Amino acid sequence: MGYEFEVMPSGIDEKAIRSENPRKLVLMLAYAKAEALLPKIQEPAILITSDQVVLCDGKIHEEPQNEKEAREYLQNLGLSLVEAVTGVVATNTFAKKQVEAVDVCRIVFSEIPEEVIEEYIQSGEAFIPTPTFPDLVV
Repeated sequence: MGYEFEVMPSGIDEKAIRSENPRKLVLMLAYAKAEALLPKIQEPAILITSDQVVLCDGKIHEEPQNEKEAREYLQNLGLSLVEAVTGVVATNTFAKKQVEAVDVCRIVFSEIPEEVIEEYIQSGEAFIPTPTFPDLVV
């Protein structure tokens, strides 16, 4: 299509931005990323920033800090309603306009077998931050 994309990490301290409301939180983070990246963009561009949080039984789930926390979280997934809340902010750097959107994906898991939990923890993937779309510049 003729578009060139560049991934630019924002470098913001996401832990410094907090809200009890997950929809508000993901937008606050996406806007903070845009604010941090805008000074680095010299040419007219579309900047897309986003963030995602996972809710388990209505509570924001933070990345586990150790194997015990990871195991407890994964064991509870099959017993809980899980929601992935994603916020996206698109910024037109030329027009200086921004639009935002929030999407919620509800996920139902079957009970996760212990051997799968153990394999996932040992792979290290249980400790990776919630997968999100990278921040893109078009």
